[in-house]
Amino acid sequence: MYTSLGSAVLTSGETMDMGCVLCPDPTFAPLVPQFLAHKPESCMWHIRRSVSERLDELETRFYIGRVGDEIITNIMTVESRGAGILGHVFTSVPHRRKGACKLLMAEQMGDFRRRGGQCLILDTGYDTHPYYIYRGFGFESIAPEAGQMRYTVVGDDAFAAEWFSAEPVSVVDLAWHHWPAISVMTSFDYGEYLRTVLPPAFGPYNFEGPFYGLKQRCEERGDCQCKVLQGPNGAVLGYAALQPDVRFHEEVYVLDLMLWPGAAEHGAALVSAFDWPKAKVQAYADDASEAKIRALNAAGFVDEAILRKQIHRGGKPMDVLVFARE
Repeated sequence: MYTSLGSAVLTSGETMDMGCVLCPDPTFAPLVPQFLAHKPESCMWHIRRSVSERLDELETRFYIGRVGDEIITNIMTVESRGAGILGHVFTSVPHRRKGACKLLMAEQMGDFRRRGGQCLILDTGYDTHPYYIYRGFGFESIAPEAGQMRYTVVGDDAFAAEWFSAEPVSVVDLAWHHWPAISVMTSFDYGEYLRTVLPPAFGPYNFEGPFYGLKQRCEERGDCQCKVLQGPNGAVLGYAALQPDVRFHEEVYVLDLMLWPGAAEHGAALVSAFDWPKAKVQAYADDASEAKIRALNAAGFVDEAILRKQIHRGGKPMDVLVFARE
């Protein structure tokens, strides 16, 4: 479904028509992937599917600017229940430096707020021209000198206090609509530093990229299980993935676990929800991740090893604890 967002005059004097494509949409199904064909195949997997089919409750929107019939600029959001990821911001080379993207983004941000949006996550280069454009729209780095950025309508503290406090929570299989909500959770610094080992992630980060590979592996290979702790408001307060460890010829499995501190009491239920393989399973946690460690122990994982001073945070060494289940 296409919704017009009006028009604007570029610095070149050309008139740009702006609109929002809410997927799926048969009219724009061939046009949007063609415009974004330079994107990596992992991204194109989602783009091609989103324009042609419904991906459970995930809302994929392509905000596009057109001069005549030609798409010249694009901004994508993937959203669910007020949480979203902003990405695939792109303007074709002949139409750059005409103000097209900035004009389109003003409409996109206004539309997000009008629809009740609460939080958006994005990834860009730190201290670049796009970085300062996003800052002009209210985005801030999620960590010092980070290109990963977050925007909240009511401010980070007020948003987090309400978003992550909803009860009851339930353990469910990973779905497309969890994508933005997991990214919201991982963007906050909630004390856990070693987030995951497959792929490796430390401290606050954007889950946008890792989601592609995990979701595709779950769907196409079937040897990966992913679970989330889901609140009634759509928030994700915990995430766990069980998959073969490629570092050891896939003979050992890795359980990655991220857990919001306020949901610590539900951690064991999240970990225990898997169908365990007939193989050794290992899990890793830094020595400050108390909620994760309690959840692993409660679910039957035993201490196996301590990797002394394995990682550093802010120049300070941290031990990494290894847990096992056989």
